[in-house]
Amino acid sequence: MLKHTQKLFVYQRKEIILIGLIGSLSLLFSFIFGIHLAKNLGTGTARTEENEVSALESSDDPGVSREELSDPGKDAPKIVEDSLNQELHEEVTRTGIRLRPSRAVELPTRTKSKTGGATQLEPELQKHPKH
Repeated sequence: MLKHTQKLFVYQRKEIILIGLIGSLSLLFSFIFGIHLAKNLGTGTARTEENEVSALESSDDPGVSREELSDPGKDAPKIVEDSLNQELHEEVTRTGIRLRPSRAVELPTRTKSKTGGATQLEPELQKHPKH
């Protein structure tokens, strides 16, 4: 009598061979593509002082003036302030915030009494509490 053995294989032999073939082809392709990319990375010429000097000598650019070299950051505060004003204006228009003009406030130079602090009420106000 023949015994039936159960096979627990999910894939058939042809499918496993096909998956292995696709995997090995993808590995081969990525290896070859990596070599191709690596060859292109090394083709740039190395910069030497001779290359830089010849590039500078052949330039028709008049260069930087002595005034710009002596004080390179003299316009920096104005540029920063203009940039901040522009950013503020853009944010105000984007969010719709209303800006109130600043008000000048005069602060007292000394306290009203020798023992009184800035938050202490005047003697007349202490006698008559608010209703």
